[in-house]
Amino acid sequence: MTASVSSRHLKVFLCHSSGDKDAVRVLYRQLRKDGFDPWFDEEKLIGGQNWEYEIRKAVRETDAVVVCLSNDSISKTGSVQKELKFALDIAEEQPEGGIFMVPLKLEPCNVPVRLAKWQWISFFQDDGYERLVRSLRARSSVASEHAEAPNDHVARDSARTDHYYVPQEEKAPPIGVRAHSDNPSSTPRSWSRIAPYALIALVSFLCGVVLAGLMISNAERIISL
Repeated sequence: MTASVSSRHLKVFLCHSSGDKDAVRVLYRQLRKDGFDPWFDEEKLIGGQNWEYEIRKAVRETDAVVVCLSNDSISKTGSVQKELKFALDIAEEQPEGGIFMVPLKLEPCNVPVRLAKWQWISFFQDDGYERLVRSLRARSSVASEHAEAPNDHVARDSARTDHYYVPQEEKAPPIGVRAHSDNPSSTPRSWSRIAPYALIALVSFLCGVVLAGLMISNAERIISL
């Protein structure tokens, strides 16, 4: 079972270009010091792992994605664009009004059009890091509410179970004892077993009546003679 955000560190994926490793490394250490759980490939990936699979997994499981922007990253092709594309796909699955994608300008640069709808933060400014932390903490509080809400529903549903009838398991009757059934559908099957005998008895009765009538008629003729 996944722990709620309130009981663990907020997961933050650091999407960046290889040319910005030094700046992102500093950011990674600052975030760890302040109680976040940043995902930085240099620290998280180990030898032999499928890096593309691990990155996709990390993006899928993260609470927020910080897209580190620089003049190098916005003009570079390759893995950084793959990371960004996958992060954008995940962002489309997020509820409206929440914080998930946070564009972070490491230096003065243009913001790509596909990121322009999200308010960016200028990390190079004096209050840049404080503004980033404020956004992540806002994300943490919203994520905590969503994580705890399902538990409230479970509690309410559990409280309602006292008002519902819970069917009991039917037990088989002891061997040798015919089970009694109140099901009306069993009556036709019982009648079908005795119907032939009843029909034979009825025919025998009618034949007896006819034969008796013939005997009485013959007796009357004899007496009249």
